[in-house]
Amino acid sequence: MTGFMLLLSAGTAAIPIAVCYLGRWILDRTRTEPPWIFPLLIVLGGLGGCFFALVLAPLMEPWLLLDQAANDAVDWTTIIQAAAEELGKGLVLCPLLMTRYFRSPIDGALYGLAAGSGFAVVENVMSFVNALHIEGSLIWVETVLTRLGPSIVIHGGCTAVVGLYLGASHWFSNRWLTPGLFVIGWIIATAAHSTWNVLLETTNMTGQSGYTDLAYLFLFCFLVTGLTLLVLAVRLEASLLKRELLVDVQDGHISEEELHILTDPIARRSRKWLPRDASRTQFVRRARHLAYARRRNRHLEEGAADSIEMQRSKLLAAKDQLDADDP
Repeated sequence: MTGFMLLLSAGTAAIPIAVCYLGRWILDRTRTEPPWIFPLLIVLGGLGGCFFALVLAPLMEPWLLLDQAANDAVDWTTIIQAAAEELGKGLVLCPLLMTRYFRSPIDGALYGLAAGSGFAVVENVMSFVNALHIEGSLIWVETVLTRLGPSIVIHGGCTAVVGLYLGASHWFSNRWLTPGLFVIGWIIATAAHSTWNVLLETTNMTGQSGYTDLAYLFLFCFLVTGLTLLVLAVRLEASLLKRELLVDVQDGHISEEELHILTDPIARRSRKWLPRDASRTQFVRRARHLAYARRRNRHLEEGAADSIEMQRSKLLAAKDQLDADDP
């Protein structure tokens, strides 16, 4: 029974990863990014968050806890821990900025969600196993119910905020903004994470359940705000990609209906355009790669001009194959 419960703990703790892949599927990013990105970010996010929480946070505490006795109203340890975790998770996103797979705020949000969920899985496994061995199965169930959802929203959502800001700077190709926007995203993520932690810690210290109610109200507001920003990012990306592909519509390579479907992930989930065959999948991939290449060229990125011609040739070939397979 114990072995089964341990496996169940591990499987339940990994649900945040399933949420990441669900978001990736809904936003239809599988055609424009390699399969290794999510697993790599999940692992690095878990390692980065743990390393900074276990190594950096203890180094920061002596500087900020000099007068802790006189500041009992402020739990600096909780805030420092949240800041270190968010820094560790956020930094693993930065190397991806050097690749062509980090193109927009949506990419950044999904990559941040993956990195944050990796750390959430590590924390969940430790919490669930600890509850099982020390408190028993009833407390294990309570721990799963109270930790699983918040771990996805807080750990995944906060790092998604950092990725969203990084994606915004990368989308507009202003490298001077990148460090500043990373810091802004990290501060917002730390503030959100700290607010959640402090409210729960205050509940434990005072025994007043009202702070728990405030914590879950904050969690709900944070989730709604994050989803709203994601919807706005999807619409922004769609409008900009339509602008880049408009010339192909004028040339007759892409129809108006195809343009709408290519830039709208929800439309691509319709029954007619469900990717049942390789030719349709290839057509979507090539069109979006061409749009991204034009976007990079617009900001004079090295090698983008050659990439445009290559992607345009591949799009024409994919279109011919699509017309042959689905006349």
